[in-house]
Amino acid sequence: MKSALAQCRALCDRAGFDPGCVTDALLEAAIRRRSIVRGAARTEDYAALLSANNEEQTELLEELLVRESWFFRDGAPFELLANRLGSHWQQRGPERPLRFLSAPCANGEEPYSIAMLFRHLGVAADSLKVDALDLSRRALEAAALGSYTPRAVRLVPEAIGRQFFETAEGERRQVAASIRALVQFRRANLLELSKLGLSPGYDAIFVRNVLIYVTRAARVAILSALRDLLAPDGLLFVGHAEAGLLADTGLRPVGAPGAFAFEPVPAALAGSTPSLSTQRSSTLRSPPQPRAPVRRARAAAPAKETGTESGANRQSELNRVAQLADSGDYVRALVSIDTLLREQPAEVEAHHLRGLVLIAMNRTQDARAAFERALYLNPAHVSSLEHLARLLEAEGQHAAARRLDERAERAGAASC
Repeated sequence: MKSALAQCRALCDRAGFDPGCVTDALLEAAIRRRSIVRGAARTEDYAALLSANNEEQTELLEELLVRESWFFRDGAPFELLANRLGSHWQQRGPERPLRFLSAPCANGEEPYSIAMLFRHLGVAADSLKVDALDLSRRALEAAALGSYTPRAVRLVPEAIGRQFFETAEGERRQVAASIRALVQFRRANLLELSKLGLSPGYDAIFVRNVLIYVTRAARVAILSALRDLLAPDGLLFVGHAEAGLLADTGLRPVGAPGAFAFEPVPAALAGSTPSLSTQRSSTLRSPPQPRAPVRRARAAAPAKETGTESGANRQSELNRVAQLADSGDYVRALVSIDTLLREQPAEVEAHHLRGLVLIAMNRTQDARAAFERALYLNPAHVSSLEHLARLLEAEGQHAAARRLDERAERAGAASC
């Protein structure tokens, strides 16, 4: 029989959790808490219980889920939704209701916020539908009750609070029944969305602060499924630390600072600009030779003179690093790049490759620094210009991103 820790790790793997975010110490603490609840004196006793009891497996997984949220969290996404109502969705009616998805929905604060916002803006109840998904049974039970602490409702606009909340026991606030009726809660694993039979065409999908906790493979699968559920003019909202993860998904940032919103790339433009994944794949597999710089910074260290043999060795090392990254071994790839850069600190392609690996590791700020270093050494490095532009665009710095794109176009034309 597997140990309780091994069983818990397997549960996390099936849920798509990133092992780097769910440490053994965290798992062991959850096992200890559940052992006390179930009266298991020894870890072996709890392991036997866990192996034979699906309900206990669910309870153990519950211990690992983060459920804290609050109404109208971050503000900017809801401002963007309100603006969209006037610019895109004003004429919608019962024959084509506005549809929203919140996944994961935690204790219900987010989907209820969406429903309250649109009812407050005058959208009829029969023209509005909100679906809410979460893996946590406890969270869904709390959401269905609709009773919240003062902390959870602290950012609710006063007018909306008066309209859609009632006083509950003590200081708690109760969501009005008319709002609770608009939200359908369902238990679901985001890796199994296809099993739910959800119809495509959602006007907005909220998937905030979950992508950073799952493996890259799980993230790709989740985003692909959500992209298929999104309407052509729909919005996908992610957390502020997740914006850099959507550069290769067929989605592009919306010009709304702080909202971290993305929309589908129109079919007519889908192939006009290489996606981050396409560029990463081609660059990782065969790093291009550095382009002749338009202007090299005076403070840049001169590149070492290399003969044919040393140049071939450098190219071979870059290819080896690229293979490590393509296989998902980002840590070893990063160590190898840093070793190479200690020997050749002015190697532009190594700095660029470092940025690509850091993007894959969700270290977007470090990736930005790597691309900036590559551009310090070679201001006309087109791929670094383009990747840095996408990172800035994801942060809402659209003017800066446009300037980098213009530089990339000029550099590309000059190299032809």
